[in-house]
Amino acid sequence: MLNLQTVLSLATPFAYSNHQRYNIHGVRIEHNDNQLCAKATDGHMAIIITTEYNDIHNLPTGNYTIELPKVEQLDKLLKIDNEYQITKKLDLIDYDFPDFERIIPSSNTEYAIENLWIDPKLLEKFCQVAKSIEAEYGETSVKTRFSFHRNVNMPIVCDIKHEKFSIKMIAMPKRV
Repeated sequence: MLNLQTVLSLATPFAYSNHQRYNIHGVRIEHNDNQLCAKATDGHMAIIITTEYNDIHNLPTGNYTIELPKVEQLDKLLKIDNEYQITKKLDLIDYDFPDFERIIPSSNTEYAIENLWIDPKLLEKFCQVAKSIEAEYGETSVKTRFSFHRNVNMPIVCDIKHEKFSIKMIAMPKRV
């Protein structure tokens, strides 16, 4: 089970950093009684974090987006006090968050691919997430898998699986 601070710190680097694209300038939260799903994208890469969640922070239930400045503010508060209670209104917004999950290939078959260009910065972010999860939960309890589709226009998918959570990161290939 990932805590709220970990979820937010993993998702934040994948969010669009400029407020001009307001609908992806934050972290999408889908929270019900005991499950938390966080999503973020900058239009080139995305992350989906799904975890069992014991709400000790009074996080509102439902589907909403927390804008990036509020996410960063909440992250700072959680670093100071891990049991911080959300008492202020977070300015939760129900923007039209993109359904990027529809572009994930249904077949995770791996292929040898020529002419696939991947932005090294995207892979570096994937590896940073994988390394931090493995450091916290142990290499043997976490399984990381990269999937490449034979169609070079399909996204590269990195799955991180643990018995209590899953993380899916998606990156579009570089256009050359």
